[in-house]
This record gives sequence, C-alpha cells and structure tokens, in this order.
Amino acid sequence: MGKACDTFLHLVFWIRWVELVHLDRPMADEDFLFPAIGVNGMLQPGKPLSHDMVQKWINEAVAGSGIPGKAALTRPASTKALNMAHASLTADMASLHTTMKEVCQQLSDMSNLVVKALTSPSTYLAQPETVSHQVMPAIVHQLPAQTMASVPPATQSVSVPAAQSRLNAFPVLWTGTTSSFPAVQSVSVPAAHFRTPAFGLQPTLAQFRIPRVVQPSDINISISTSLPSHVGPQRTSTCPSVPLRIPNVPVLRVNGTRMPKSDSWRDVVHHWTEGEPRLGLYVLLKDWPHHHHNGKHGRQFNTKHHQRGVIATEFLNEFQGDKEAFLKAYGSAASLGHTRLLKVILDAHKWHPRDGERHRHLADKVHDIPSMGQSSNDQ
Repeated sequence: MGKACDTFLHLVFWIRWVELVHLDRPMADEDFLFPAIGVNGMLQPGKPLSHDMVQKWINEAVAGSGIPGKAALTRPASTKALNMAHASLTADMASLHTTMKEVCQQLSDMSNLVVKALTSPSTYLAQPETVSHQVMPAIVHQLPAQTMASVPPATQSVSVPAAQSRLNAFPVLWTGTTSSFPAVQSVSVPAAHFRTPAFGLQPTLAQFRIPRVVQPSDINISISTSLPSHVGPQRTSTCPSVPLRIPNVPVLRVNGTRMPKSDSWRDVVHHWTEGEPRLGLYVLLKDWPHHHHNGKHGRQFNTKHHQRGVIATEFLNEFQGDKEAFLKAYGSAASLGHTRLLKVILDAHKWHPRDGERHRHLADKVHDIPSMGQSSNDQ
C-alpha cells in the first residue's frame, strides 16, 4: 500500500502524541483533532485551530525570503515549487476542524465496509474485474472528504514485495486467522487516488492485491485500528479503559469471609505475578506501566503498589521463591499480616542492604517478632 498507509499511521501517532504529551488523558468526542494553541503554548482541545495561527506560521516560515506571507497566499509565485507551496498553504481550514468523534465514526464505517466486502462469498468467487469495479470504488467512496486535501496524482508505484513488507511491519492493522488456509489466488486491483490530510503527507500510489479465496468459510478476516505495542493501547470514550484497582488483602472470599492474615503475603505475591480478574486486577502488578501508579491519575496507587512490590520482590528475588526459607526468616511477622511483614522487611533492608545477605543471615535463625495488636484496616 506504500505511502497511502503512512497517512493513517501518522494520524494515529499524532492523536497519541496529543493525548500523552499535552492532554495527559484520552481525547474526548468533542476534542478537535487539530486544536488551537494558546499564547503559553498549551493546547486548547475544545477550540479548533484558527486561520490566523496558520497565517502566523506562514509569515515566520517565509521571513527573510523577500516574499510576504500574505502575498504567498494571494499571489502565488511563478516557480513550480512556490506554486506547490501555495496550493498546500491555501488548503481549506475547515478540513482541520474534525473532532475525535467524527474520526472514530469514519474509521468504524470504513472498517465495517471492508470486512463486509471481503467476507462476502460473492467477493471471493468474483472475477478480478468485479472486485476492482465494485469493492474498491465502494471503499474509496467512504474516505472522509472533509479531512482530505487535494494532491496531484502520484506517479510512483510500489511493487508487491515492497507493499507486503510494509504490511508485515504493522501486523496489528491487518490480522487474519485461518483454520485450514485454502489455495489463494492473487487479484490485481487498479490503484486508487487517495486524498491525504491537510498537514502535508504526500501519498505514493500502490498496487493493491486482494486475496481471492476459493473457500471463504475457512478464513476469518478482522480489521483493527489499534496502534503498535510501542505506542500503547488506543483509548476512546466509546471504549473506556478498565478501572484500575489493587485488591485489598486479606482477600474477601466468595462466601463473604476473608482469608487468614497469615496468608496475606501469598495473595500479594499472587497479585504481583498473576493478577486477579475476579477482584478487578486484570493487569499483573509487576507489569503496571509507570503512569498507572504515578502522575495525575495514579497517585492513589503509588504507595500501595510500592509496598506490594517490596513484599513480592523480597520473596521472588531475595529468596528465589523458596517458601521454607522465606517463612523461616519472616514467619513470625507473616503470621501477623502483610502490614507487619512489610515493616520487618524494610528493617531487614537497613541491616542487610546487599542482595543475598538477608537470605543468608535471616534464614539461619528464626526472626522472632513480638506480638502486637491486629489492625482492622485492609490495605
């Protein structure tokens, strides 16, 4: 698909950059895709980018060239380069006034159309001419016109191996699972002239190849608009993220009773390494990203996550998961609950700060802990 796919990927990266760097939250339905920028450099998601701001950027860009910014817009220069710049800079600003709600709706409509077209038995059994004249025009017709800017017809083409390598680089955009993959014939489809968003991405025509499968019931094709893993999951208001939670210990049983306090440390290790979906812990505590327990929305979990990590890593790293040695060193404190155990572990860190020291010293003798009152507060 060549450069045509890069346009979509750059748009998704832009959305994630605005969310993570400027907003510190997912973009809402009414947030503009290209928001206004205040005098202090802060984005204003509920206000669209103005023409005056674009004019200011143009003036700064052409400063010192002898061509006033306004003249560059109203009286294009005679050279080919300046004519192309004029066509790009005078694009309709309304194309930028697109909200996240419109983007999500357009992507959903396009995905449904492609899935319906490619999973229809008539599509798989159709001749190449039918696919090129019916399926592709219908898909291109659904492209959002208000977010696109006119560009000259591209003159380059990408070979099939090059296009395949680009698809392999982003497997999350196209996933197909087969139980018994039948013979696949390659169907050439004429390239379509896509219109790219107004922020200046130049497409390159690609020669699309859609697989024509003899047995459509044997293949299940799905299309996802999620990001690659290094960018993180895409979050929108229509698909809210799972609420964060660190379960209290001792764990509450299904019958309404709680586990013994002497087993609290086992629950802590279990939550750290395996999670507990029944209690709302869907992501292992050890795999929580930094912003889950820090920042604007994670401060409430910071201390709790750190304390659970101290107990779990003491057992897993210092004692290498040896329950007998761990209980020999901290058994008296563990029997009183995880809060008392945490205090004893932190004290042991002060006396034996190096790795392996606590295992060698404390496992050789029983760590006597004077009895103390039980706290009724779960943590």
